[in-house]
Amino acid sequence: MDQLKPEHVAELLRRHGPALVLYARMWCDTPDDVVQETLLSLVAQRSPPRNIAAWLFRSVRNAAVSASRASTRRRRHESQARHDQANLLPCIAGRFARRPRRGRNVEDGLRHVAARRRGWRAH
Repeated sequence: MDQLKPEHVAELLRRHGPALVLYARMWCDTPDDVVQETLLSLVAQRSPPRNIAAWLFRSVRNAAVSASRASTRRRRHESQARHDQANLLPCIAGRFARRPRRGRNVEDGLRHVAARRRGWRAH
């Protein structure tokens, strides 16, 4: 058997699809996406694995764990970015209040803060 035919993929989806979605839901919040990605990777293979059902469940599990890790990492980075932004704005506002009239715009303030963090002299 060289490549899977569309009828065979449809039969696999009909037979194993609901169970694969429930299985993926154990690890991630986007089980439908994980199952679709896994089916696409199965179709893209030159020759199907010997035991397709076992391969599907293993691949769905691996993809679901990866999706969960990516989601956790994304939430952590977004939270850190919100925290950094909340701390940076008062710093910039304080600099505006102490600076002379010229150069009191946001771009100058951001440029000044970025330059100081890099150890450069801001003009």
